[in-house]
Amino acid sequence: AKYLFFDPAEYKAFTQTIGGFRGEYQGGYEQGIDPHPYVDDDGTKYMFWVDSTGSDRLCVVKMDTWLKPDWTTAKALLYHSFYTVEDLEKSQNGEAVEFVSYALESVSINEGPQVIKHNGKYYLQYACPGTEYNTYADGVYVADHPLGPYALQASNPFSSKPGGLIAGAGHGSTIEDRHGNFWHAATMRI
Repeated sequence: AKYLFFDPAEYKAFTQTIGGFRGEYQGGYEQGIDPHPYVDDDGTKYMFWVDSTGSDRLCVVKMDTWLKPDWTTAKALLYHSFYTVEDLEKSQNGEAVEFVSYALESVSINEGPQVIKHNGKYYLQYACPGTEYNTYADGVYVADHPLGPYALQASNPFSSKPGGLIAGAGHGSTIEDRHGNFWHAATMRI
């Protein structure tokens, strides 16, 4: 299914609040990729996506309907190279932050966000640093609410296969079957 979930002018205004494009909106398309619609147990709708207008930020917005976002709830959750928004701000202020070493490529991209809920916690999965790298993997953050804040889960990356004939294991998806088993599929390359 396709979801038209933003007005380009409103989207540009949002990207400006998180360090995106500057200046007047000129009309046209703003780049966002990999939308992930999520419906919580109470029926509340959320849209997760990657904002590609700046630092490949993973973003979320609560949806009034699938065609109308509540922009007052929109926020960037993660920046490229596995920074949380809070860690990015600390780093910009010269503070030391934990950095996940397998994301240290010259160019890095976050992509493929997916949220699942398990035992009352929200798990935000995403892929980094990019399909062209042998270190391509899925990372995961955890939160108490779909809008965050999210914290890096201790076991990262949770899906990884660096090097060898088949490398990658990123841009995956996790599902729970009717028997309560979890299954994870990932993109690999030869």
